[in-house]
Amino acid sequence: MSADIRDDLGGSGLILASGSASRQAMLEAAGVCFKVEKPDVDERALEAEMAGAEPEEIAQALTAAKAAAVSALHPDTPVLGSDSLVEVEGRRFDKPASREQAAEHLRFFSGKTMTLH
Repeated sequence: MSADIRDDLGGSGLILASGSASRQAMLEAAGVCFKVEKPDVDERALEAEMAGAEPEEIAQALTAAKAAAVSALHPDTPVLGSDSLVEVEGRRFDKPASREQAAEHLRFFSGKTMTLH
């Protein structure tokens, strides 16, 4: 790809189908020209449908759903969907809903190996 991705994509750029600040920062650091569109995907409903599935499968399904939702709105523009799940000792963790929950997560994670799916 050229230094400006718009040249390679016919000027259309790229849409990041994620509201994640860290994913945006990674693309910016890589010099990728993109815009952000948060997908309209009910993540909890999809996770509930996949109860019992491996975290990696859930992360892949969420990624695909996000990309598909945004692609349907912008069929001629490349879309990058992304999602991740954290697993520690067989337990899956969603984004903390509060500072208190974030602190609980960090206490639980302390000294343990995390897997990012």
